[in-house]
Amino acid sequence: MASKENYYFVANVEIDNARYTKVSIYTDEQDPTEGRILLQESGQYFYKVWGQNSSTNLDPTNAAVVGLIEEGTLTVSGETGYTIPTISIPDNVIYYQ
Repeated sequence: MASKENYYFVANVEIDNARYTKVSIYTDEQDPTEGRILLQESGQYFYKVWGQNSSTNLDPTNAAVVGLIEEGTLTVSGETGYTIPTISIPDNVIYYQ
């Protein structure tokens, strides 16, 4: 079920040049002006990236926003669905068939 909840945050820019911009987004805790957003549900998210002249603004209608840069979908996967078992066969036993 889609929640339609909106999350706003300012991503940390790692690389910004004429070809592309690389940002870091962390999903482990909530600190929106430091590029941290708490996502506790796995699934599909729709995203929009807005360019702006502020490092703290979280409102896309604010005058600091210069326009929409990109939008798309993001898949957030949950924890691994399996675990590799630990082999616990004694190594000092010889097995015959």
